[in-house]
Amino acid sequence: MTTTRVPWNAGRWTNPPSAVGEEGDDLRVTCAPGSDAWRVTSYGFVHDSENALVTPLENGTAVEVVFTADFSKQFDQAGLFLVAGGETWVKAGLEFADGTLQLGAVVTHGTSDWSVAPVQEWLG
Repeated sequence: MTTTRVPWNAGRWTNPPSAVGEEGDDLRVTCAPGSDAWRVTSYGFVHDSENALVTPLENGTAVEVVFTADFSKQFDQAGLFLVAGGETWVKAGLEFADGTLQLGAVVTHGTSDWSVAPVQEWLG
C-alpha cells in the first residue's frame, strides 16, 4: 500500500470557513457559525453550508483523517466528508449532540439519514 499525503492547497472549500491557517503540517480551521451538511428530512430544512476541504481521489482510495477539536457546543463536529456528486455524499466522524460526544454518520442521496452512538469516553 502506498501512502500519499494530500497538500492542504490541493483541496477546495465547499464553503469557506471563518478562519484557516497552516501550523506546520497541521491545518487550523474555525468553521463558520451554523455551518452544516443536511438535506430534506422530517426536520424540514436543508443545510448546504458545510466547511469541507475536498479534493478528487481515484476510485478505491482509502482515506484517513486525524483531527483535534473542541467539542463543547451542540452539533460541534469534525470528520470526513465524501462527495459522490450533487446531493449524494457521506459525512462521518465525531459530533457533540445532546450533551455527549457521538460517533456518527450522515448518508445522503437526495435526503439525509443520520445515525449516532455515544462515545463519551473518547472525549479528552
